[in-house]
Amino acid sequence: MNIIEINDKKEKYIKKLNDLECYYLQDFVEFYKSKTGYFIDIYGDLKLPNSSIETMLNIANIFLKSNQLTKDKQKFYNEFFGIIRSIYNNGSDIFFVGD
Repeated sequence: MNIIEINDKKEKYIKKLNDLECYYLQDFVEFYKSKTGYFIDIYGDLKLPNSSIETMLNIANIFLKSNQLTKDKQKFYNEFFGIIRSIYNNGSDIFFVGD
């Protein structure tokens, strides 16, 4: 899955998640779906406007506080949500492009 930042209709490639990172992401995907009804499909595409990214980050904080994560998963989520937070702070939208 690729993460793309969209600002003023310009797309900027940010990161490609590898198979292990996609595996780690599944726990949050299920949690996020249970809270919002939105499904982040690692094989499909999802565009989130900046206003929805704030909701994602709020849910991420709940997720991180309510789960016991391995050191590797914690490192992944810190990086992943750091990227998401940066995109949000830039006022951009985010586009998850599935494999």
